[in-house]
Amino acid sequence: MALAALDISVALNGKDILSKVSLEAADGCITALVGPNGAGKTTLLRTLAGDTSGSQGAVLLNGRNLKDYSLQELARARSVMTQSTEIAFDFSVLEILQMAWMSGPREKFLSYVNPLAEELGMTSFLERSFRSLSGGEKQRVLFARAVLQITANSTARMGRFVLLDEPTASLDIAYELQLLACCANLAQQGIGFLVVLHDLNLAAKFADQIVLLDRGKRVLAGAPAEVLVPELLSKIYKTRIHVEKHPKIGKLLVYT
Repeated sequence: MALAALDISVALNGKDILSKVSLEAADGCITALVGPNGAGKTTLLRTLAGDTSGSQGAVLLNGRNLKDYSLQELARARSVMTQSTEIAFDFSVLEILQMAWMSGPREKFLSYVNPLAEELGMTSFLERSFRSLSGGEKQRVLFARAVLQITANSTARMGRFVLLDEPTASLDIAYELQLLACCANLAQQGIGFLVVLHDLNLAAKFADQIVLLDRGKRVLAGAPAEVLVPELLSKIYKTRIHVEKHPKIGKLLVYT
């Protein structure tokens, strides 16, 4: 099971944003999209979600063209967390999470929500108004909503995908690690994650696959050790970048 892009190209206002980009994000894995500003990461994620019009190429979700899915089928198979989501009405956190669970059995809602809320450090503000939360608290709620959307209607996890656009942008160090650790736990259950990340160390620590983009093109895709190469990163990011394997954690450490 996979979410795949086949020669995706996108042009906006006569400018090429993506040019024949292909990738495959497997279920049960975390795939990180990395690259400098303007590389096309968000546009690629939105295209894989089915939210970008005017694209060329094809997006396949579990071997089936994304265009052949009904809206209901698509909502059950993949969820999307964008960089910013405005909630027009003053709903509580619990009400927002209940909306994500609408297709699931009501009697099982809290049994799914409570462990997830505890893992994300959300238990203390479940009853609060969403609009009263800090930016980081809102990020965690929206992440939980995306997870609940695809887990509500079935115990199956394989072939389900969560697409996250910079999910750690408003989080402090502890919570960004907490959120990505939650992704890793869910990936072990079979859920696939496609995540836009700016922090290369987070990508090195949590991603199973990294896709490096630059100026709308795929430069390289593979395991962290295959992609996070100092010479390549230095060229793409236009600054000297060093990469070493941390002796204690056994993960790559990226620094300038």
